[in-house]
Amino acid sequence: MSAEAALSHLDGRRPVGQTTPIPSVQRGPIASLRTRGGAAELYLPFAPDPVLVHLHLPAELASPSAGVVICPAFGWDELCSYRSRRWLADALAGVGLAAVRIDFPGSGDSGGHPQDPGRFGAWVAAVDGTAEWLRTELGCVRTAAFGIGLGGVVACRAMLDGAPLDDLA
Repeated sequence: MSAEAALSHLDGRRPVGQTTPIPSVQRGPIASLRTRGGAAELYLPFAPDPVLVHLHLPAELASPSAGVVICPAFGWDELCSYRSRRWLADALAGVGLAAVRIDFPGSGDSGGHPQDPGRFGAWVAAVDGTAEWLRTELGCVRTAAFGIGLGGVVACRAMLDGAPLDDLA
């Protein structure tokens, strides 16, 4: 057993790699995702690079009616805002919304490299695809994007380009 797994109970996290059913979603592969810190981690298969998302779901609702895509800043600002984005996602789930924190392609644990050509377009496509995924896979009727720093610019561009977003924050 790794040191992280042995100490994970101290902060409420499950041991790394443990699969836990998510009771509020019972269809498809979402029902048994690896969870970490209360969020399910999964890769959405977008082209050209897969996108890591952290899914925070309300505890009581079988299918949330609305979802929020949380778009991070970039670089150092992304690192500094990590905990705040997690708290925001937990708070949104606490009031009945599905919240998805994404790692833009070429950043965090998503596929690709920051210097790959077309990064901005890939980021916009990731927001668009994640909002569409919230609608099709989770049944969200309304979707919004919450952007921090450069993530706000990406969210605005996605909405202007026709992403299925109803609101921006």
